[in-house]
Amino acid sequence: MSIDDSVVSTPLHIPQRPTRRSWTLVVLSLALIITLALAILAIGGYLWLARERDTAWSWQNPFLAVESTHVRPDIAVIALAGERTGPLVQEALAAGEPHSAYAALVADTLTGDAERLGLLLPIAQAFEGADALDMAALAYQQMHSLAALSTVLPDFARAQASLDAADGFIRVGKRSAVAPILAQADALVRASPLLAPVQRQQIAQRLSSLYREIDLPQEAENAARLARNPRQLPDSRIAAGPYLPDLQGVFTAPQQLLDVENQRRLAAAAFIEAWDASGGTNLERARTALAAALLAEDGVREVVYAAQLEASPNPAERAAILRSKIAWLTLKYAIARGDLGMSLVTEWTLAQDRIGAQLTRTYDDLAQAYTEGRAGLGPNASLDLAQIEILRDRLLHGRLGTYLDYPEQNLALGLQEAQEAAADRLPLLVIVEPWGDGLVFRLSEDFE
Repeated sequence: MSIDDSVVSTPLHIPQRPTRRSWTLVVLSLALIITLALAILAIGGYLWLARERDTAWSWQNPFLAVESTHVRPDIAVIALAGERTGPLVQEALAAGEPHSAYAALVADTLTGDAERLGLLLPIAQAFEGADALDMAALAYQQMHSLAALSTVLPDFARAQASLDAADGFIRVGKRSAVAPILAQADALVRASPLLAPVQRQQIAQRLSSLYREIDLPQEAENAARLARNPRQLPDSRIAAGPYLPDLQGVFTAPQQLLDVENQRRLAAAAFIEAWDASGGTNLERARTALAAALLAEDGVREVVYAAQLEASPNPAERAAILRSKIAWLTLKYAIARGDLGMSLVTEWTLAQDRIGAQLTRTYDDLAQAYTEGRAGLGPNASLDLAQIEILRDRLLHGRLGTYLDYPEQNLALGLQEAQEAAADRLPLLVIVEPWGDGLVFRLSEDFE
């Protein structure tokens, strides 16, 4: 074979033209890649929007936020059997029922501010553990409201509550809500004359850490500098008061009211026994008896309150009666809404709007009694400081949710005017600013 023949006989590699099947595979592969890319972009966009939505927070009414379907009736009815709210909340939390604990607390208007603070923190933490983050945020919101508006809390408790609330909002993913709360703690640590150096140092150290967590390095450094020198004291102005306890009086229930209260407690105890005996399945007789006892008590209360208000010329006495009436109407409204975890008194459920309106009017009447009592304070009393306390108390009950349809804007304006008139005697002021789609009240060194 010649060289030329061998060359000619060697087969040549000729590229093959793509078949129709090859083009189909190419098109399908490209489509798959594009689909995957769009899916990744969509998921990323959703997660970004979800994160933005999660961080947003506006004030919500804590009282109306009760999730009644998660409240256990056998726990809720314990309050009707005469148990104090504090032990009831602890029992509910021990049973793993934060919704029941929350419902009991928000419906009790007579629990003191310090005790309420102490109960809200474990409720919030229990909600976090149950991944009910919005409910946890509602508890932290109330802690901040108490710190800002309570007329009786010590300043160290206000600062600690503010820091706990800010820390809680961060943990539940509501970082955008935190700055005003930390600004309140900042004002307390700088302007309160009632903090010991060691308290000032503790607050400043924790404040610095939380500022860093929300990426405010300058504020964090300012707080850290204060922590290193906590003995630098602020202005020594200390406002007189509190005056509100002198305006509240004490309500003494007459025997006829004590009798129907006792009948209601016995009916509630019988309901709990029926629940335990039947596992919550055979309750109609016990529920009917408890509803009848509540209706009987309501009738007596209406007569007693009307008669005592008519016969009481003293504003503090009337205020005490009205506070008792508010406590009853709040419980009545909660029952009407089903916040005890069941439909209990059908008549009240049908009259829910009327009961809510009556509750609002009673708060208005209480404010009037306070105002009349303020005029009768002793010669050494500061009437404008007493007025500030009255306004703060009304705003606090509005923010805690039981003062339904309260005149927030008018009260805020009245508080600002009263504080302006007494600014030379106030170490701290309550100011209002935007918070999400609503407003937040907080303590400040000045009107900013």
